[in-house]
Amino acid sequence: MAIHPEVQRKALEEIESIIGPSRIPDFHDRKMLPYVEAIYRELMRWSPPLRLSLPHSLTEDDYHKGYFIPKGMSEVVFQAPPFYTCY
Repeated sequence: MAIHPEVQRKALEEIESIIGPSRIPDFHDRKMLPYVEAIYRELMRWSPPLRLSLPHSLTEDDYHKGYFIPKGMSEVVFQAPPFYTCY
């Protein structure tokens, strides 16, 4: 929201036009607020609150980018959001 204040402004306009300034939105209002719902879903896609992967155990010794990883070692495969640069 800090990078795109126009998105926040448009979401606030949608909330105020449908719900009004007298109360905050609740779960029953989600179907009437498609733009706010889209913002919420995009936020969950870019920065999920929980890990999206489970630990795996190696079945054989492995090397990754010059590092030795022994058999039986637990690893978690992490998929970084697209704005991170992974090397």
